[in-house]
Amino acid sequence: MGLGPHVESGLVRVLWRAPLELSPDAWAWQLLEAVEEHRPRRLVIDAFTDLVRLFADPHRQTAFAQALANDLRHRGVTTLFSLEIDTFVGPQLAAPVPTISAATDTGILLRSVELGSSLRRLVSVLKHRQNAADPTIREFVIGPQGIAVGEPFDAAGLLTGTARPIP
Repeated sequence: MGLGPHVESGLVRVLWRAPLELSPDAWAWQLLEAVEEHRPRRLVIDAFTDLVRLFADPHRQTAFAQALANDLRHRGVTTLFSLEIDTFVGPQLAAPVPTISAATDTGILLRSVELGSSLRRLVSVLKHRQNAADPTIREFVIGPQGIAVGEPFDAAGLLTGTARPIP
């Protein structure tokens, strides 16, 4: 993506912590200290799923995600949380953090689907709080020019794991 010069100039900052090095709470405090110090307008947390899997009590995941999202929002930071779904393809589509929808303003699903003996990628806006969103499921391709979102799929059952062409 050509981020090297931006990292060198300080415009982009990359912080990385191995998920097993800290408790989720200690990780969050370090993140919030970095946000306070550097005052970013945008933040990407990739992958949030690695962190929330470390909770001894999985019931804490949602409250933790909501508190962190609200704190970052209060600080004026637009945050992208990536969550990895364990099922690569198949009929099950469950968020890895239960009821995460309450903590988010926008939800975008990226998923692979097998169609016509090819593995293809789809993108769909699941939620866009207080705004209308295009519900169309579209194909996207990652190529030399970056991400290109294409036309709607001419298929049914894309989110069920049983995709089939529309006759």
